[in-house]
Amino acid sequence: MFYLNYLDFFLSLLFIFFLILFNLYSFRLLKFLIVAEIIMIIIFILVNLLTIKYEICFSLVYLSIASCEASIGLAILVNMVHFEDKNNVKGGIFVNF
Repeated sequence: MFYLNYLDFFLSLLFIFFLILFNLYSFRLLKFLIVAEIIMIIIFILVNLLTIKYEICFSLVYLSIASCEASIGLAILVNMVHFEDKNNVKGGIFVNF
């Protein structure tokens, strides 16, 4: 369990750096979500270091990190569809949805 938590933490950091290199310049929302996820990871580290037996607080912070990652993935998906269908008239309807 101990190693799994830190493995998830390092995978989240790797995911953040990939997103920064891949698509940071495109969306203000994407920038906000990446900053929010970095803040949640810092809170995750502090909660892990300061509290050992409070699993509910740990679970809430971990859930917020996962929701930030899902939002970032959705923002990247919408950006990819918009980039690929930029010249397509029918693609604009999907992006506006």
